[in-house]
Amino acid sequence: MTVLELQEVGSDVERFVRFCDSEFGRSVMKKEVEYVYNELRSCEKILDVGCGIGSFEQNLPSLNIVGLDSSEEMLEEARKRSDKTFVLGNAEYMSFKDSTFDAVFTVASLEFLDDYQKAIREIARVTRQHGKILAMTLNPESEYFRREMKKPGDYFRRIKHTNLREIRDYISQFFVISKEDNFLGIRGQRVFDTNDQRYASLRVVVGTKTADSNASVRYKAQNDLHRMARSSRAKIMLEVPFYRQRFDFTCGAASLMMAMKYFDPSLKLTKNLEIDIWRETNLVEDRSTCGRGLAYSAAKRGFGARIVASVDDIPFKEKILKISPSADPRVLEFFFRDMQRRALALDVKEERRKVTLEEISSALEKLEVPIVLTNAMLLHHEDAPH
Repeated sequence: MTVLELQEVGSDVERFVRFCDSEFGRSVMKKEVEYVYNELRSCEKILDVGCGIGSFEQNLPSLNIVGLDSSEEMLEEARKRSDKTFVLGNAEYMSFKDSTFDAVFTVASLEFLDDYQKAIREIARVTRQHGKILAMTLNPESEYFRREMKKPGDYFRRIKHTNLREIRDYISQFFVISKEDNFLGIRGQRVFDTNDQRYASLRVVVGTKTADSNASVRYKAQNDLHRMARSSRAKIMLEVPFYRQRFDFTCGAASLMMAMKYFDPSLKLTKNLEIDIWRETNLVEDRSTCGRGLAYSAAKRGFGARIVASVDDIPFKEKILKISPSADPRVLEFFFRDMQRRALALDVKEERRKVTLEEISSALEKLEVPIVLTNAMLLHHEDAPH
């Protein structure tokens, strides 16, 4: 895709063609093409995610680019403009093998996807070690964006994500960010260079696929989960309602609240309920939540619950003591056993074995909601239970 000015007149393909062939569109494309070329000219094999009608492929004949788009109509037009390879596919579920490309770029595409995080995980998967990502997203703070959003039927109104910080932070889980930039100033029909976010229509993030051990662990876990989601055993996706935790220590309570809401849509998710569950499940010496306590809280409110754990001990106990060095291990042990006893008294079964991705997949197929305690390092840069 490219930054464009499209309104609901004709098909998407016709509108893209009119824009790209207009004087204003050519000025925009020239700037974008120059930026992409300067960043990726040394890369041997490049993927363009959301290639649309193939404008970059048409204007970058010296680069080996594969275009990916979910619209067959767009690709039909792209093949008229360039003899490069174009693939029909979904950015969230790519058919390419792991480590296929030296670089991946996407222009005004991530923010229009239903799940940009899946797309970023896929980009990381198909990018070779030390390969590059170049992501350009529309800047919602720009004058141009605000102007276009006021127009009825404008293409920009299809945007699904405007929090560019969240997108940038998610990219950073898989790539070392080397450059962040405001780019492509637009005022009226004038296109110019600027770093001023009031006029820069695009926000740019450039990164390199990292080889550090923590990021590799995060990537492997995300990739394993991705493969599970694509497997034949995991075709069902539960529509669990989202509740944003109000405190940095209530992730367990918030998770249980979402699970309970799934089974009981009439349940009110409130801050008071969040705190009540946290108090019931807290180990006192540390602000973290105990899984046995979550099972007790669920059973106490009439929900079925079972516990699967690999050890009969406080999970991540060493990390908890590292995070809270003043915590008394004896007090932690007392409250852990007390919660375990309370859960068992409410007929919560506890099974001793290692949890597998296949078991989580099977639980989802049975319409169960798994609440999984893991290391936050798999999601971001904090080495702590989550």
